[in-house]
Amino acid sequence: MAERTAELKTKNEELEAFSGSISHDLRAPLRAVQGWARALREDYADLLPSGALDLVGRQEVAAMRMMEMIEDLLRLSRLSKHPLRLRNWDPAETIKEVWQMVIAADPAGNRARLLQSGDLPACEADPALLRQVLGNLLENALKFSRDKDMPQIKIQGWIESGECIYSIEDNGIGFNPAYARRIFQPFQRLHSLRHFEGNGIGLATVKRIITRHGGRIWAHSVPGEGATFFFALPLSMPALEEAAPTGKVR
Repeated sequence: MAERTAELKTKNEELEAFSGSISHDLRAPLRAVQGWARALREDYADLLPSGALDLVGRQEVAAMRMMEMIEDLLRLSRLSKHPLRLRNWDPAETIKEVWQMVIAADPAGNRARLLQSGDLPACEADPALLRQVLGNLLENALKFSRDKDMPQIKIQGWIESGECIYSIEDNGIGFNPAYARRIFQPFQRLHSLRHFEGNGIGLATVKRIITRHGGRIWAHSVPGEGATFFFALPLSMPALEEAAPTGKVR
């Protein structure tokens, strides 16, 4: 078992190094493509027909989107190197802070309602990373329910079998339950980019953070009737072979 664990750890480290290297190496030529497209549009706009200018514009947009995807991939790979700074985490305080930012950034924010059912249990976690988890989940919930007259998001939490379990439920468009596992993979999108913005990396980031805490995440949905995302965290974390300069780290 120890040998298999060591082998898996080595493979994961190699994969993270490969992802980081590829991401860094891709950025330089992509910046060159963006620069050439911008120069072509700015210096030769009077000489190019409207159809050609439209193609140049599309090239710039595509290059920008690819750059964003590379940056997201880099952030995802860095999560494995982020030391866990464990503290007693109060989800209610984090939700209150994050929700204000989510509704301020979304055009449907002034119509959205956030409901909390009962008290949410506290557990041992890294508050900064869990803030990112809740931010991504709440953003998704509002994004995919913004077409409703009143987007409604409900949060619940309870303790069961040594775990703190939290759920975030929306009344949005939902998704095909056959793809419930696929949505946690990087760059996997179930809906058109034309209708819903994003690079398909948010839920992969959420899963990486929850897994690093020794937890688990899953989702249920009925198309057209909304979706519910669940994540479970242990009440207390086992000893970790990590060190950080500050904070309570195990």
